[in-house]
Amino acid sequence: MHSTLRLVVVFAMGAIVGARLCTAAEVRFPTIPAHWVDNASGLEPLRGGEFTFDSVSFSSPTEGWIVGNRYILHIEGERLELQFLRSAGIWLNDVQASRSAGTFVAGSYRHGAAPGRGMLLRLSINGWDEQSVESTALNDWLVGTVRVNDLAGWASGIEIRGQGAKGLLWRRQEGIWKIDRVESAGGRLWSFARMCLEPSGDGWFVGSEWTEDRSQRHGLVTRLRGGEFYRVALPVLSGPESYVSPVTCLPGGRALAAAVVGVSGYGLKETGGYGILLSYDGSWQPIELPAHLHGYRVTIIAPVSDSDIWLVLWALHRPMKLVHWHAGRWDDVPVPVLPDGRTTGYSIDDMQFVSDSEGWAVGNDSEGPVRLRGLIFHYRDGVWRNRNWNWHFWHQRWFGLFGD
Repeated sequence: MHSTLRLVVVFAMGAIVGARLCTAAEVRFPTIPAHWVDNASGLEPLRGGEFTFDSVSFSSPTEGWIVGNRYILHIEGERLELQFLRSAGIWLNDVQASRSAGTFVAGSYRHGAAPGRGMLLRLSINGWDEQSVESTALNDWLVGTVRVNDLAGWASGIEIRGQGAKGLLWRRQEGIWKIDRVESAGGRLWSFARMCLEPSGDGWFVGSEWTEDRSQRHGLVTRLRGGEFYRVALPVLSGPESYVSPVTCLPGGRALAAAVVGVSGYGLKETGGYGILLSYDGSWQPIELPAHLHGYRVTIIAPVSDSDIWLVLWALHRPMKLVHWHAGRWDDVPVPVLPDGRTTGYSIDDMQFVSDSEGWAVGNDSEGPVRLRGLIFHYRDGVWRNRNWNWHFWHQRWFGLFGD
């Protein structure tokens, strides 16, 4: 082997091994520059197989983070930085970035495709610091959502129990994430799916309340106020089962949430169900969806302001809907067109607006040339567009050896 190439290989292997062996307090990922690609005729990148993009969060109009399985993508204006997760065996489910509270990511170390030990990371000046998270008695658990501001920090997740799962909730106290027993206090069988925090540290936590035999669930909304949880009544939700997710805090103590009602089963066995949009202004009230949206579920609520809201709606065997609800009007917006002309076969899984005229979203394509790949969408000039990105060939394994 050529001596120069040998040195490069040794350096790369050291970087990969170093990523595996870093201490629990600090996690470093191989990092390289990336770039946007202006290519309307194809999807990029396509190298190296499958990856997902599951969450996006911007701390300012020009700086944001996108995470999922395999990659972290850091956006600074037109500059991109790519971090590789594979060597560390981590899958990230959620990111929350803010200038005041910092940037946190949530997920788990993996056993193949299955979750192993859950984890929370916080961005520091030297990279990512692994947070002290109180663990469970089982090895298989994950952290699914994290929300932090100057006054409070909460994370929710699940503990894998054979074919089932138990909800988990952590409260950040003096830099340590401790399991909060509110979900099981007094014999409760609560499970929080999503949460939002207000600047005061109060917020809303939504999800399900299970029957004693865990065979059915019903929609649950709780109010966090002064560090304590209070259950808040919902309108009557018909059908055998229901649950509430997502939820978004709005100014003035208002909030929006969405429920799925008439559903049965759980996870991959879930069938049926339709969505109800819920609004809180002193009490929770249903908001009637236009007739052509009946039967859809609201999967994403992305506010621009308290009167300017974007919604993503999904229904089995029907095309995904993207709706702009503003000033009392419901406007259907064309979903992004992929380079092969498709508007189906992919999902939109997270969305954030950084101004009234610019937004970002991430999703996953399951019908493209790769069995599963993450997608990035950008809203500007009144249109959602797919955004391709890539990195140069000399940054690949046998050149820069940062490991894909």
